[in-house]
Amino acid sequence: MTTSLPFELSENAVTNWLQSLSQLNNVNAANTLHTVIKQLRSGKIPANALFDILNHFIPAVLYANTAVESSLRVKRDINNSAKLLKVEKLSIHLLHNLSVAFHLCSQSKSLSAEKKLLSIYYALQFIGLTLRQSSIFHQLPSSTLWRESVDLYQIANNANILEHEIKHKIKELKNQTSIKSVIKRNCLFSLLAPHTFSSAQIKALFLVINQHADVLNIDNKTSVNSIFSWDLTTSAPPYIEDQSQSMRALALEIDPSQFTSLLQSKNVSSPLDATTLNAVIVRLSGYKNLINSTLPSALVINHLIIGHEEITKHLQKLEKFNKIRKLGSQPNSHQYAGNTPFEAQEQQDPSGLSRQPDLPETAKSVKILQTTDTQTAIAETPALKCKLGELALICAKNDYELSIIRQIKITNQSNTTHILLEKIMGTPSFSQFSAPPLTTNKLITLINDNKTTETFTAPCKLSKGTQLSLVLDQTLLLGKLTDFTSAYMRYAIM
Repeated sequence: MTTSLPFELSENAVTNWLQSLSQLNNVNAANTLHTVIKQLRSGKIPANALFDILNHFIPAVLYANTAVESSLRVKRDINNSAKLLKVEKLSIHLLHNLSVAFHLCSQSKSLSAEKKLLSIYYALQFIGLTLRQSSIFHQLPSSTLWRESVDLYQIANNANILEHEIKHKIKELKNQTSIKSVIKRNCLFSLLAPHTFSSAQIKALFLVINQHADVLNIDNKTSVNSIFSWDLTTSAPPYIEDQSQSMRALALEIDPSQFTSLLQSKNVSSPLDATTLNAVIVRLSGYKNLINSTLPSALVINHLIIGHEEITKHLQKLEKFNKIRKLGSQPNSHQYAGNTPFEAQEQQDPSGLSRQPDLPETAKSVKILQTTDTQTAIAETPALKCKLGELALICAKNDYELSIIRQIKITNQSNTTHILLEKIMGTPSFSQFSAPPLTTNKLITLINDNKTTETFTAPCKLSKGTQLSLVLDQTLLLGKLTDFTSAYMRYAIM
């Protein structure tokens, strides 16, 4: 036996060991594979031998992962237990670590050209499958996936092998015939913000994208009409272009128009339901249709507070204000007069309904315009510092509404700005947690009309199943991660 591996570095030994895994249950087999793959990543095995072993591992990893996913689906009624959450993470890490091992191979100068080509291809394939699995389980994906993707793209681009035809015998990976086609699939899937869909919808989305993503156009030609880009200087995933900004340098332009047309045609048998299909088309338009669809409406002037930090500051201030107002409205409230700064106002307005705490200086006056979609609105304002994916609090008289900035557009030479806001159901409230200890421990929590609760945190690495300790011995248990950007994390509450 070589090093600490459970097999000798020969084809027969590897094959026999893989066959022995059939005696284990699905989870134990996946865990055993994962343990050995992490050992293989140590860098102590020659690159050619490592590639050959990993190549043999591919069918076993794909089979084990599918089996684990199926078993978790059967147990979905209890899939929030700590044990099953660990199994979800095992499934994700198994795929990711295999991609990392192939990435390691691709960096070796001793590999043949064919093995180098396949190493890059397989690494990107398993990055894509890792993205899919993280989305299906609504777990936070690894922050390194797109940094690794950039590196693999650069290696292939520098070697001029992005579009070389790939030949292999793995039927599950047959839809992509080149490195570039895998990159297209991964980029398109990421652009759809898959965490915002249900697990069933995500599987249907990946199926369609896996079959048809090759019609996506992706290159380094800049265009004023670019909708999506992938910045090769960062570890960030592909993103929607801000229509008020110019395209970033060293970014690949992504054009999904042919894919969108294909979805809308009758040439594709799509498993997507009408609601999912419409959401996909809206997303892949870069929300252009919505931001250009203002309706005639009465003049409504509100204020906008931008960003998780500023919003939580104001909601915290509002919470304190309401507590004092409630205290002042109680019988015998005169006994609290010494501690109530709003006593004089209470006498003039006992109900307190006509007052709200002052808005912060950062709140901007905006004109609210209606769109063809009741779940969105447009804030019209002079130039306003904000970015796509940020939270925005719409402040009306005695009413607050949380929203997400989905698109920004400058409409004329006077720099009038239209900001497309996707409204979030429910009344936002403030809370904060003491454990686990984080510097950004403030929450925006909403209870929706269907009585489900969700919360928005600042960007963090809190995972599904984490319990947050609030004041007065209260707790919140984080459920599915349903959306995230560089500005927030959005979780369902169990």
